[in-house]
Amino acid sequence: MPRRLLIVDDEPLSLRATRFVLEQGGFTVTSFESPKLALDHLNAQPWDLFLFDVDMPDYDGFELCRRARQNQKTSMVPVIFVTGYHASELTARCEESGGNDMISKPFSFPGLLQKCWTWVFWSRRRLGSTVSDKTQL
Repeated sequence: MPRRLLIVDDEPLSLRATRFVLEQGGFTVTSFESPKLALDHLNAQPWDLFLFDVDMPDYDGFELCRRARQNQKTSMVPVIFVTGYHASELTARCEESGGNDMISKPFSFPGLLQKCWTWVFWSRRRLGSTVSDKTQL
């Protein structure tokens, strides 16, 4: 069964390109341009990974992460922040909000895939089972 990934990015072109690459890499992807809309769908299904843009209207990816961490169903889902800033500039905010990792734009698509799969594997080992299903990796 494909792994479920939720992407939230307010830039449509970036969102489509990232979604395409992740789908080609074996993920089932749900995407939203609005963090508020994404919040409404956090409980829609079990997730294996979240990919949140940092700079968005309404509220940023850090706030979206904090809210996901307050939700019992999504509190343990790994979060990777995507940012146009140098990742080291935002490390403290990433950690404070409950995020797990960051990747700076522009990123290589193979690098993104590697990072996403690494966090899915890490999460499954840490939890002792899969997040979205009980099948073997």
